[in-house]
Amino acid sequence: RLQQLAAHELAHVWQNAVARGGIGDTQPWVHEGGAEALSLAALQATGLWTQEQVAEQAAKLQSECRDSEAKRAADPKLPMAWREHYTCGYSRFQATGVDAFTLWKQLLARTEETGEPYSEAMFDALAQ
Repeated sequence: RLQQLAAHELAHVWQNAVARGGIGDTQPWVHEGGAEALSLAALQATGLWTQEQVAEQAAKLQSECRDSEAKRAADPKLPMAWREHYTCGYSRFQATGVDAFTLWKQLLARTEETGEPYSEAMFDALAQ
């Protein structure tokens, strides 16, 4: 867990560079889900985690997202839990089929070109 946490926080250092648009003030799932995706990809790429360990953590994140969404579907008055930014954000990154590093490089390039903060609209446009 400590390795994944450290990798997640290091991903934020890369994501949040002010020259690259910063974090903005909305849609934290882009940052948190992205940091989850980047951290797992980095842990596997560096050999710190095996493919099986990454798959196990990915399954946990996706399961937690489905559980949270089911709870809110059953009771629409429930607010979105903060943890969903991590779990469901991760699921959204995975659903693109685009490598996390590739997608973040595209997000970084877009913010450098435009100065806009990362957003859902930017994510959707680049994920295609």
